[in-house]
Amino acid sequence: MSGLKTIALVDYQMDGHHGGWLLQFAETLLRQGNRVVCLSPEPEWMLREVQARAPDFAGAFSGIELHNAVFPRIPTVRLREFFETVARWRKLAALIDKHMSRPPDVVCFGMLDGLLTIGLTPRLLTALFPHRWTGIYFHPRAERLHASRRPRPAFLRSDYALQAANCSAVGILDEGIVESVARFVKPKPVLVFPDFSIPAPQSRQVPAWISGIRARAGTRTIVGCIGALSQRKGIFTLLRLVGRKEMADFFFVFAGRFIDSKITAEQRQQWKSLVTNPPDNCLIRPESIPSDTAFDRLIDTCDVLYAAYHRFPHSSNLLVKAAQFRKPIIVSKGYCMEERARKFSLGPTITEDSDQECLAALQSLRDDLSKPDYQPSEGFERYFQEHSTTRLAESLRQLVHIPS
Repeated sequence: MSGLKTIALVDYQMDGHHGGWLLQFAETLLRQGNRVVCLSPEPEWMLREVQARAPDFAGAFSGIELHNAVFPRIPTVRLREFFETVARWRKLAALIDKHMSRPPDVVCFGMLDGLLTIGLTPRLLTALFPHRWTGIYFHPRAERLHASRRPRPAFLRSDYALQAANCSAVGILDEGIVESVARFVKPKPVLVFPDFSIPAPQSRQVPAWISGIRARAGTRTIVGCIGALSQRKGIFTLLRLVGRKEMADFFFVFAGRFIDSKITAEQRQQWKSLVTNPPDNCLIRPESIPSDTAFDRLIDTCDVLYAAYHRFPHSSNLLVKAAQFRKPIIVSKGYCMEERARKFSLGPTITEDSDQECLAALQSLRDDLSKPDYQPSEGFERYFQEHSTTRLAESLRQLVHIPS
């Protein structure tokens, strides 16, 4: 065991994709011959899962409990974000010093976004956190949304800290902006990371409401809006279509936790009305989907997936789910998702919030799916391979590369 390299694997969250991704990172790094110390809110869960999935390597795994620091609320948003971010780095450094007998060879963050903020300069971060680090930067929003504008001064960027001397590499999910991010953080490497599908155990029980969807839909085309339900996900475009007479041949499934921020009073009332009294062609389940197995079964039950998000420039894991189960997916025009949908023929693209384009896309997909000779595009398989756990293993090896 003395020859192993030690990697501290870190995430302050375990909801959504976080727990599954962190577990996959841990298993992959262990199988590559590393010792992994995982700092997360649920170290005991991580240990149980590692023991179940990789029992031969579990001896090289350990966990440390990590939670956000708690301190008085600051009314100014920018100041609050700055002090909360600084507190995260300080707490992490203190936990490493307290619980690890020797410093890790590298600290790898499952998601860097909550550790970057305006005002956190490279010099300040190096003083706060002296360890070598790397991680995945999920949402470099400005690189897509403001690509045509004059570059902002580095000190006004929320990701200025990526220039810290002890940041060894950065992983991003959007291949379309790799050059832009690389110019900002040079000379350190910027690696395109697969937005991979978390392998789901098949033995776990699936809720009856999911198993019964196909019987309830009958011969109608099942359209799934799956995952966190919010205005940003474009759900109200789809909701406006549900009751139209042209939708008689469709069955709509809205499943996931509903987020009611940034919606109008009219939209709030529309949602409440539909949840209380959904039409015959609509199933609304505004709760978190209980497991990865249930999520996969839900995706596989649908005929079409809807992901026409609003002003969303990033990668979406729903694309790889669509590819995995060969389900055509509707996405918004612009940015990363459109580029991928077109390149791999994953499904139609529409102008965000366009009822008419959404309606036309749904009708076209229904007609295609009903053809006796319908075959899914071979692009689904290519996309799934490009975002596979096999590709993850190589990307993760490069991300945490530790010179001998």
